[in-house]
Amino acid sequence: MTTSAIMANKITSNFSNTNCCCIFVRRYIVPAIIFIIFQGHMWDSSNTCLASMLLERDHYIGAVVEFSPELWDQSEEPKYLLVRNSRKLHKIAEEAAREKADIIVTPECGLSGLNLPVVRDKLKLFTTFIPNVEDNEILCEEKNKLEVAEHLKELSCAAQKNNIYLVANMLEKVSCNKTHPGCPTDGLLIYNTNVAFDRTGKLIAKYHKFNLFIEPETNITSAAELSTFHTDFGVQFGMFICFDILFKKPALEIIEKTNVKNIVYSTAWFSEIPFFTAVESQAGYSYSQNINLLASGYSFPKNKNFGSGIYAGEKGPLVMIMPEKPTNKLLIAKVPIHPDYFINKETCDIEKQYCDIFDTKKIDIHFNEDEKLLKTESNNLIMDFYHDDISKFSTVLLDKNKNINEMDYKETETVGEKTFNYNEAKFKCEVTVKWEKYNNTDLTEGMPVYRLVGYSGTRSYGGLLTVDIEVCGLIACKSYDISTCGYTPDFSKNNLTNITSIVINIERPHKSNPFIMTLDKNMLALRGNEFKFTNNFNKITDIQSSTMILETPHNDLITFAMYKPS
Repeated sequence: MTTSAIMANKITSNFSNTNCCCIFVRRYIVPAIIFIIFQGHMWDSSNTCLASMLLERDHYIGAVVEFSPELWDQSEEPKYLLVRNSRKLHKIAEEAAREKADIIVTPECGLSGLNLPVVRDKLKLFTTFIPNVEDNEILCEEKNKLEVAEHLKELSCAAQKNNIYLVANMLEKVSCNKTHPGCPTDGLLIYNTNVAFDRTGKLIAKYHKFNLFIEPETNITSAAELSTFHTDFGVQFGMFICFDILFKKPALEIIEKTNVKNIVYSTAWFSEIPFFTAVESQAGYSYSQNINLLASGYSFPKNKNFGSGIYAGEKGPLVMIMPEKPTNKLLIAKVPIHPDYFINKETCDIEKQYCDIFDTKKIDIHFNEDEKLLKTESNNLIMDFYHDDISKFSTVLLDKNKNINEMDYKETETVGEKTFNYNEAKFKCEVTVKWEKYNNTDLTEGMPVYRLVGYSGTRSYGGLLTVDIEVCGLIACKSYDISTCGYTPDFSKNNLTNITSIVINIERPHKSNPFIMTLDKNMLALRGNEFKFTNNFNKITDIQSSTMILETPHNDLITFAMYKPS
């Protein structure tokens, strides 16, 4: 019997199977030991009182918001903008509370907007001091020791008044000694910071973004922080921000070193086809690491910023959104406390984009008509994307008779199978695809043309950082011209290629989990029950072998691949 089982046995034997026992266990004992139990320990099932309490909390209600904040008009003092957006987030927290959510996550730059000044003196006007977590400050109350901005207090009150855990993103200023290396001449460090409040409004966690993306005058800590916090519903959450998700520090280290199975994630993601749209990246990280991810996205599609969702590891997306226009929408889902809790893969309704078993909802949020709108023609804008350069990849067109250099090709096969192999720098990639044509008509302009791709090399992120990547899989292009890969094909025709099977195998040195990148015509990730993924590491040979198999035929795929981002 494990230590946790012995603890549970002693507790229940002392209080017998009485109502008093159940009340005591629910109120005091379960929050203390449920996390240990769900990390893989066992308990004696004869302790029916404790077991029933634990089964009541096999899930929590998670909420994230796809949020389009007001933007700074460069004339008013930023503090007024920050307060207005914080009050909007407060209103959204009220709606989440009505849905009995335990925790709500809000997006990166949800208070300030993305059109921040690049001049330090002006950027400082968007910042606030934030107390240390160890101070146990309830910022909603007037007794806090450190002078903090009104928008920070507003969020503390949103958590307190709605009895909900709340995660928010903001710019923080921290005093430093001007004589110390790295301290700016004004004696202030500026961090892109996430904060977490408990149900009382108390500040319980902070995290400083470590991997910045085009954030002038913003600082980073000397090492990546592994920020976690515990909740009264038995879950320990890890926390990081946006671009961090692509890097070992902290996105992989926080799982390896703290053993968290739930991550809260604020983002203002810049979506790129075919491998890095927001939802695709969120689902890929959650699936490959088999962790729950609550991802809240900044919504401004014309600027390529959009995409939110709640994901349950290998169970796949529970609820997700990639809106065509700036949106304020609350996403709610029943999340298993541990992603492995449900043994069987649930059947999801693909068309309705949700799994009934997880009780998901998408709720539109409306604000007063007299409030300021975005200082753009945002209501008339549609989504836009960055586009990866596929010309550097090794690729072959799907049809077995098509030579990559022939541009006058007409398809003659109604069914087919092709295997593609790529081997470079100790990275082995093999893709086998089976397909069929609904009819044998000629290709219509813009229709999807599929390529099998492999690549081991480097890529640049926004011209700021060059990293090593590895890719293996299938992508859709708009034509036979490889320059159209990375653009959205036209899936409205009736003579589409139906992909009936894809099997991807990769081998690479050293232990690591590739991202599982899937994308359909709706810019959404595939459900967890539509494919299989296995990952095995041979300690003797130091070789990682991964296999990804499409199990549900699709005529609307844009991406089906494994991608090692850094």
